[in-house]
Amino acid sequence: MATDYGRDISGAIDISPTLQESTGLQLMREVAVRRQYTPDASLLSAPDEKTVDLRSFISADFPHNERGAQIVASAAVAALQADPRILSATVDATWETESYMVLRERIFTAEGPFDLVLGVNSVTISVLRQ
Repeated sequence: MATDYGRDISGAIDISPTLQESTGLQLMREVAVRRQYTPDASLLSAPDEKTVDLRSFISADFPHNERGAQIVASAAVAALQADPRILSATVDATWETESYMVLRERIFTAEGPFDLVLGVNSVTISVLRQ
């Protein structure tokens, strides 16, 4: 039996121009991405929930080393696991350059796990693989 995660207009980063709807694991992939580019407690559908804008970590003041990558990964896990539909998540963050980071994520739901790979700079978050 499929888990009902609800439905929403498709689009992790931008709304589908055809207003196509997402459900199931595709919806959860999009939810996971949105939770990581939205400033804390700023989701329209859940304004009190933990979220994180990963772009905020790409600055000259933030440590671009292994410890900094661990901080980013922990923030991403906290934002993902704040959604009750996400049972658990693991995140590996690595600095590719001083201004670009890649996050490899495995997210577990009642429907099963899925993987995301995100590229992050100070302006954008890109879904590199889903």
